[in-house]
Amino acid sequence: MRLVALTAIVTILSAASHGGDVACQMDAAEQKDGVRFSGYAAVRAIIDNSEGTEDLTDVRFSIEIHSGTFAGIGGWSWTSTDNPWYGARAGDTDVTRDGLLRYSQATIYYPPARQWAPAYFVERLPGHPEYTGEPVLDEYLLSDTVPAGFVWDRPIKLLGFEGSDIELFSTATGELASNELTVTLYDTDPEPQTVPEPATLCLLGVGAVGLIRRRR
Repeated sequence: MRLVALTAIVTILSAASHGGDVACQMDAAEQKDGVRFSGYAAVRAIIDNSEGTEDLTDVRFSIEIHSGTFAGIGGWSWTSTDNPWYGARAGDTDVTRDGLLRYSQATIYYPPARQWAPAYFVERLPGHPEYTGEPVLDEYLLSDTVPAGFVWDRPIKLLGFEGSDIELFSTATGELASNELTVTLYDTDPEPQTVPEPATLCLLGVGAVGLIRRRR
């Protein structure tokens, strides 16, 4: 069986104290409609903290690359027709909280560790006590974090050096880990899925017994 595994790290203060379950999903793709991608592979990472009452912090992802020379990452807009998951979401939607802050999804890449992380550009809006009216001063980056009530869902392009192909699918293992938990995520289908397959689902929080093993 061909498997691909996504290695992810999520650090939370305590799995037991985190309000609500957190769903973590992934979908990897090397082709679409039977046509192999040229010079890149793709992965869609999803952290659903919509039921959470606390921000998830220190969130990191990495994926095992089995062949090809990795050069870095790119990305797509949800409205880009060449996005392998085009149509999976209605589009790029900013989220406004309390009418005072506007959140826009982003991705941060950490080259030495070959990891990427969820991020949000946060803009202070009129009425916020720190609003200045200057865009450069009113916007800041919230990195490695999925805020409570939010879903981070990003398609990421894994670029091959000088157009070389990136191979993801082979027998592999990976972990989603934190100071509390270790979970493995798999994908067995090289095609992009509109909804990632159930085998990639993990839950962080109370009620996740059976999917989680405690770290000593």
